[in-house]
Amino acid sequence: MLFRSAARCTVTEAEATAEGFDPPPVGAPAPTHTEFEAAYVFTCADVGAIRVIEFPLFDKFAGAEELDVTVLTDRGPTEYEVTRDKPRLDRGNRLLRWLTGR
Repeated sequence: MLFRSAARCTVTEAEATAEGFDPPPVGAPAPTHTEFEAAYVFTCADVGAIRVIEFPLFDKFAGAEELDVTVLTDRGPTEYEVTRDKPRLDRGNRLLRWLTGR
């Protein structure tokens, strides 16, 4: 994930799990589906400066199709779907209003 530097965000916690990435047993077919789940906690000096959250995962993994993203603030969670065609959350959706309460 990438934020604009003006928000001055740092990762304070990170955890990830994956399924389907282990090589199959000899003679078994390769998996056709893999999944991972990751949780990141960011602390930002100026949350209001966040205008875009970019997801470069799609540049790194050619088969990646979508991400289900949950943004959790002190007002609670909201969910987004990020896709290869729209690999970012920006002012064009509810993100800014949710983060800042504006």
